[in-house]
Amino acid sequence: YPVLFKDQPLNSTSNASGKLTISDVVYPTDVCLNRMTGLHWSVIIVAIVFWLLRAIKVLYHAFQYWDVKAFFNTALKINDCDLDNVTWHEVQKRLCEVQLEQQMCIHKRELSQLDIYHRILRFKNYMVAMVNKSLLPPRFKVPFLGEIVCLSHGLKYNIELLLFWGPWSPFENNWHLKEDYKKVSKRQELASLLSKHILYVAVVNLVLCPLILLWQILYSFFNYAEVFKKRTWKFRC
Repeated sequence: YPVLFKDQPLNSTSNASGKLTISDVVYPTDVCLNRMTGLHWSVIIVAIVFWLLRAIKVLYHAFQYWDVKAFFNTALKINDCDLDNVTWHEVQKRLCEVQLEQQMCIHKRELSQLDIYHRILRFKNYMVAMVNKSLLPPRFKVPFLGEIVCLSHGLKYNIELLLFWGPWSPFENNWHLKEDYKKVSKRQELASLLSKHILYVAVVNLVLCPLILLWQILYSFFNYAEVFKKRTWKFRC
């Protein structure tokens, strides 16, 4: 900055014209590496991991959308050009008709619209049931403040990891519950196992707390920077 804003004279033997170039105001690679601290490396590593995970998520959703497209084209006989004009009621009607032909759901011969909604909103219904049972959102008694309700995005992420899509979740896939969870005799054993898994996840969160905090800061920065970039015209006078 001192050289860039001409607070310091330019000492460059290779530049006889006296004009500033990029090489004059940018440190060489070895100097940059020597000046970087552990905090700088942590931010860079977390940022790289952030973008890698975002790229993996985008690719994963792209494959999912391709499967949905293939299902619409092949099973439901809906072409891409007709998607804008097809109503959700028509999609449900075709799903019920395809069920009679191909038996996609083996536990019932005929599907109703309610069955389709239950399948799509299964995890949402579990969350609603936990709210109705007063399990969510968690309530904490804070001195001088009384009872406080708290359900952060991080806590919601951990709950979904444990119950829905994590390696220890009760589901074998997005719709099939494991057989052990249907047996009343194993209820106590599974409850103890879930308690251990919650403890493991809590310990991991505690150990990684500094990195999680840094992750949240970078995540907020990238998200709000993108929103600010898209809506810059609103901030102009």
